[in-house]
Amino acid sequence: MGATPVKKRIGAIQALLAYASKEGWIVSNVGAGVSVEGAGRAKTPRRSFQSEEVTTLFGSDIFLQPKLLLHRKTKVSDLTLYWLFLIGVTSGARLEEIGQAHVADIRRRDGVLHIDIDVYVANDGTSDQIQGKSIKNDDSRRLVPIHDRVMEIGFERYVYGLRNAGLPLLFPDLAPNGFFERYVYGLRNAGLPLLFPDLAPNGFSKVTQEASRRANRLIDAVVTDDPRLVFHSFRHTFKDVGREADIQERILDQLCGHSPTSVGGAYGSGVGLPSLKRNLDKLAFDAVDWNAIVTAAAFIDWDDVIGKLKARVTDS
Repeated sequence: MGATPVKKRIGAIQALLAYASKEGWIVSNVGAGVSVEGAGRAKTPRRSFQSEEVTTLFGSDIFLQPKLLLHRKTKVSDLTLYWLFLIGVTSGARLEEIGQAHVADIRRRDGVLHIDIDVYVANDGTSDQIQGKSIKNDDSRRLVPIHDRVMEIGFERYVYGLRNAGLPLLFPDLAPNGFFERYVYGLRNAGLPLLFPDLAPNGFSKVTQEASRRANRLIDAVVTDDPRLVFHSFRHTFKDVGREADIQERILDQLCGHSPTSVGGAYGSGVGLPSLKRNLDKLAFDAVDWNAIVTAAAFIDWDDVIGKLKARVTDS
């Protein structure tokens, strides 16, 4: 665990001790003045993927041998990594935004299949709202179309299979399974605040914590161990590809959740979904051999995959 997460956890204990000391419940506050060496240090700067690095990554076995997507018994399946990478490179969305999505967040409006990124989940198309997710800030609330290439691979069939199997999460193996994780997840879903203000709003364990580790290890193993190149680098790469395609900056900002107008469609005055979709599909991502990935995906029996995924999640 890094210094910064340790500092957050110690901060929670310090807050409790400070309150207990103030109320006279303890003789002295032993937590006062405790610091964590290394916390608050500048993060390693990220960089974009180079074209040849994108080619290498998406030419690896996980994308060209998808029949093995559930073969390895890892906490986060290769199937989940498969979709996280494909959606990440074509959307510019943050890993947590993708990974915490529910099946109900994948919707079609104005003929456009998209991900609804927000803190709520619409339950079965109704107006019921469940406080079960988190976003970085208000600008992050947005609707992100699914790229045509991802559709060709079979994303909609995957979502359809999850829905028919009664699996509520887009990536079922990212559901919390530890006691503390389940406790925190329960608080989230109940809309309850944390006991310690120090932990809000980022004190909740991220759904994609383990997925991030696996994704970055794959990048290290297949592409390069340059610490500046991580999953988050797709956001930089997405902006680069968009600018090269002469997409307006405000549209790129809206897609990435960077702009004050990034609450398009249902959320504000940004560009509507059909226009976002047309602009998104202009991004070819030529460094990816899409034909090879689509050809390999054609051999996937999605009903079988979803069945195995459900069994895997149920047994864990």
